[in-house]
Amino acid sequence: MNKLQDIEKWKHKNPLWYLILKYPKKPWDWGWISKNPTITWNIIQSNPTKPWNWRAMSKNPNITWDIIQTNPKKPWNWRWISLNPNITWDIIRTNPKKPWYWCAMSTNPNITWDIIQRNPEKPWNWHMISFNPNITWDIIRTNPTKPWNWCAMSTNPNITWDIIKQNPNKPWDWYGISRNPNITMDIIKQNSTKSWNWNRISLSPNITLEFIEANLNKIHFIDLSMNKFTLVRKKYQRKQFKLILFTLTDFLPKHIQTKIVMKYLYQKINK
Repeated sequence: MNKLQDIEKWKHKNPLWYLILKYPKKPWDWGWISKNPTITWNIIQSNPTKPWNWRAMSKNPNITWDIIQTNPKKPWNWRWISLNPNITWDIIRTNPKKPWYWCAMSTNPNITWDIIQRNPEKPWNWHMISFNPNITWDIIRTNPTKPWNWCAMSTNPNITWDIIKQNPNKPWDWYGISRNPNITMDIIKQNSTKSWNWNRISLSPNITLEFIEANLNKIHFIDLSMNKFTLVRKKYQRKQFKLILFTLTDFLPKHIQTKIVMKYLYQKINK
């Protein structure tokens, strides 16, 4: 396999790694790349000469608690480990002597509203809680006296475009809205006069290769380094699902087809 073929094989499988290989001279940020969930432990181990950032890598969801424990000499960063979605409340409680960083912990997806309420003595950070994906619009509305941070709230995945439009008097922040995962490229195109932030748009999980190449002069490649390309990867996954399902139809019983498809094609896409 020549170099071009090696690059092309990543195009839909891993769009970020494809772009890094195709445009190596772009101003990529290896800190963002190191914590990007499309960057697997295998990619890291297979590319030891890349300028990986171990501080940022500590947050990468492909870095599990087992990897951290079996590689104690790596320069892990506990602030970022505290953000890692593999760090559960049980791990925290059973390792109280670890230098957990509670500001970062406040936005960890394993920290629920119930946990926050049951542990009021912990040094929670409300700016970071406002980012937390477990914080819903109902929680916000029923707790109006809490010190919510609206810049962070504007990015929260539970805040939809409809909620923003229906609550124009709230102090929404367009820097945050531009990164909100509910904001599609169509919404941006249909509302071009809004104060979009292209640095944040470059981080959008809904960004497409077509949108990037049509707006190369606006795209911020440092922020693109962090992009998870969720939409592109989901589309590729669905395409592969249909292809394999069609291939298996005439050869295997339906219940076995389903088992194979669920195991190999419907792996969770990190959002």
